[in-house]
Amino acid sequence: MQLSSQRLHSVISVAVCRTIREIRRDMHKQREWRNELEKMKIGNVVGSLSVESKTLRASLVPVTQRTLEQVGHAIRQWHHCLC
Repeated sequence: MQLSSQRLHSVISVAVCRTIREIRRDMHKQREWRNELEKMKIGNVVGSLSVESKTLRASLVPVTQRTLEQVGHAIRQWHHCLC
C-alpha cells in the first residue's frame, strides 16, 4: 500500500498533534507539581511531631525544573526536524 504525499503528511500531522497534546498534558502536570512544591511549607508541627520538608522540597524542585527543560529542548529539536 502506497500513500500519497498529501495523505502521508496528514497521517504524520495527526500523530504529531496527538503526541504534542500528550506532551502538553505532561508539561502541565510537571508545572502543577512544581507549583505544589513551591507552596509546600518548610516545616510543620502536627500534634507532638515536627515535620520538616525542606530537604524533600530542595531535592524535588530541581527534578521538575530539569524535566520541563528537557521536554522543551526535545520539542524544539522535534520542530526543527519537521521543518
